[in-house]
Amino acid sequence: MVILFILWILANVAIFINFRGFAQFGVPTFPAIVINYIVCVLTGSLFIAMGWIDSPPVFQTLQSEQFSTALYIAMGMGAFFIASFYLMGLTTQLSGVAVATLSARISFVIPVLINLWIWKSAGKDYDFLNYLGLFLAITAVGLVSYKPSKMVDATEYKDDKKKYLAIILPIVVFLVSGTIDTTFNYTVREDVQIVLPNQQGIFSILLFGIAGITGIIVFTTLFLRKKVTMTKRSVIGGISLGIPNFFSIFLLLKVLSGFKGDGALVFPVFNISVILIAAVASYFLFKEKLSLINKIGLAVAIFAILLISYQEIQGAF
Repeated sequence: MVILFILWILANVAIFINFRGFAQFGVPTFPAIVINYIVCVLTGSLFIAMGWIDSPPVFQTLQSEQFSTALYIAMGMGAFFIASFYLMGLTTQLSGVAVATLSARISFVIPVLINLWIWKSAGKDYDFLNYLGLFLAITAVGLVSYKPSKMVDATEYKDDKKKYLAIILPIVVFLVSGTIDTTFNYTVREDVQIVLPNQQGIFSILLFGIAGITGIIVFTTLFLRKKVTMTKRSVIGGISLGIPNFFSIFLLLKVLSGFKGDGALVFPVFNISVILIAAVASYFLFKEKLSLINKIGLAVAIFAILLISYQEIQGAF
């Protein structure tokens, strides 16, 4: 399970690197996102067809009554993916990259608190050190994401509508991102098991299929209005993004299942691990410099991981 966890982290770091590359090489983002969803479906289908992902017969599963709830969830979340992407883009434009990124990253607090306080399904009893680690994880995300030069002050807007949106949208992104993670967490809980372990490949393909159909409809509408176009760079970028993106969701479900739905442990450790590795990758690949505040955030992140998972570390030895 540790290997799957590491692969999940690396898949998400690859997604970050792809988006960072989009900005550097001028890749039109939305067309690339649409291509990415198509590639996700093809990647998952290929792995199932080759027997590399354990799966029951696809059409039989889709028609089964037991899978009906998972089917509806996949349809809803597939459309939700496009909506969350649009909200992230709008938030970035109105409030800045730092605010948008922080809102999405810190949203792991939602599934964590739901696991601890509502579902009470954490795989261990959380003590003071674990809660301290969770608090430090939130702090670390804020410190690492802090980029004052890219932040936009909402009070600068003369248009009242834009000013209010600049304040409200980060909160909406926080809630949407947290809802997505919580929904994934819910589908694999042992006492619910909406998506069985051998159905996770099909569920992932279905999610991306719905997202892809939604994206194609939106893209076609914008294309006919001559607001977007498909370029060679978008196709290449979409292919590069699609392969790790499929595994980011598939491995998320696998890891949550392996940890018995314990999102209270999985999400904070995962998010700050991605931030740590992505920061290092950005330094070497894109020569991004880290401020003193960012470096302090990385140190706090490491300490937070140790506090959140110290029982598991002790058990390993």
